[in-house]
Amino acid sequence: MSIDELQSLLPLLVLAGAIVIALLGAAWSRGPRLTFGITLLGLVGSFTAIFFRGQNGPVPLLAMDSYSAYYMGLIFASAFALVVFSWEYFQTKNQESSSEYFIVLLLATLGSAVLVASTNFVSLFLGIEILSVSLYVLIAYLRPVSGRPEKDSGLEASLKYLVLAGTASSFLVFGMALIYASRGSLEFSVLPTPLDTLGLLGVAMLLAGIGFKLSLAPFHMWSPDVFEGSAAPVTGFIATISKGAMFALLLRLVWVAKWAESGPTATILGFLAIASMFTGNLAALRQENLKRLLAYSSIAHLGYLLVALLAGGRIGMEAAAFYLVVYFITTLIIFGILSVLSDPLDGLFWQRPWISLVFAAAFLSLAGLPLTAGFIGKFFIASAAVDHTHWALVVILVLNSAIGIYYYFRVIAKMFASPELRETTSISIPSRSALAVLGVLLIVLGVYPTPMLHLIRNAMNFPH
Repeated sequence: MSIDELQSLLPLLVLAGAIVIALLGAAWSRGPRLTFGITLLGLVGSFTAIFFRGQNGPVPLLAMDSYSAYYMGLIFASAFALVVFSWEYFQTKNQESSSEYFIVLLLATLGSAVLVASTNFVSLFLGIEILSVSLYVLIAYLRPVSGRPEKDSGLEASLKYLVLAGTASSFLVFGMALIYASRGSLEFSVLPTPLDTLGLLGVAMLLAGIGFKLSLAPFHMWSPDVFEGSAAPVTGFIATISKGAMFALLLRLVWVAKWAESGPTATILGFLAIASMFTGNLAALRQENLKRLLAYSSIAHLGYLLVALLAGGRIGMEAAAFYLVVYFITTLIIFGILSVLSDPLDGLFWQRPWISLVFAAAFLSLAGLPLTAGFIGKFFIASAAVDHTHWALVVILVLNSAIGIYYYFRVIAKMFASPELRETTSISIPSRSALAVLGVLLIVLGVYPTPMLHLIRNAMNFPH
């Protein structure tokens, strides 16, 4: 491999190096502090390496272009926030943290980064398996709190995810095999040519496998149980980085293969979008458990993103990229607060007014109300769909957004309920700083999204 290729891979190499150093650090010191520090430095180094990656020469199986760089930056920054929240979570919930947790989280981040840069089904499967195997461990990591007679919900959620993720992988592998039999190549670049029966069946199975990973309806059955049983930082990782990486991969596939244009693939994607929006929002109406509500909310938001994907063209890609950033920020705020907060949600405003306001702002953004970043994101998606005359999808998106307002406001109302006197725990400065930065970004993107849009337009220039 040439120097130019190695330089192109610099963000991935730095992250892989951080994993090796973290493993050596864990062997030298069993306490989690050293590994925690190495993890943060590794993510900062990987994010910085994006700006120093090379631009010369193709890299086998991967495209280290500006498209990959954009999504890698989003993944590394989100992982950094989740690592900070994870440390606070273990302190707040009286959970025993260990070095292995942060090492596995780095591995999951590496798998996600490989996914967004994949241009070949080999690298696609490699990235998915690194991510999935890491998630099996992360989901099971939550242990019962000492002194409470509760079941090990993390282990149960991990087993459910293991079974269904294995099913998804089998769909993916079989779909790849059929596409290879039809095209004679595993490169994404062979997909745009007209599909024969074998190739069409392979693409359908591939989309089913991706639908499992994104928890799109009707492949969503694992999501509520896994969200409920996982630790809050792990649930945040699944809802943002894991799903975001898979969607970035799907967006590249749709762009390269022109699947958003008329044809059976566009029909399949349209069905998944409509089913996800209605299933997610209608099921969320009946949820009392906040994590399960957020699981169904996530399904609905992936449906909104598919509307942008179906719009096609650069306007659709840009709308999806912007909405994904907004979704990352709002979801990180919500699961960040759930990670660092030990107080009940009822009457929270009277105990922690500033945290409650940030929490409420995130839910208002998810609802897509005006003056929030979520409203700008949904407006761009609707504009992209209108530009391509997808009127039915626009009407369905607006209708489902209206349904979502009800259950989001129900959560907000709980925070302003009658106050209850109780002791409160302090939140560390790093966690408060991370929440403050995310809160400011949420406000800025809702008022002045232009700089982010310029960044996205530059990043969408090279999705090979």
